[in-house]
Amino acid sequence: MGDVEDGRQSARPPFGFVPVRDELGMLLFFYDPERDLVQIRTRGRTTLVDLRMHRPGAARAQGKVI
Repeated sequence: MGDVEDGRQSARPPFGFVPVRDELGMLLFFYDPERDLVQIRTRGRTTLVDLRMHRPGAARAQGKVI
């Protein structure tokens, strides 16, 4: 997935996504501001969440595992 630098895993974001990190620099998720998508990777599993589906009035949707 990526190299480890100072105990922090560095992963290359998918095209159009930016990494979102906590105050210690740990990667939390990738965010695509153009399409309002969040990509979460944990233990070899990648989940894509469309944030537009979680706005008031929008149809509820689960994250899509890819």
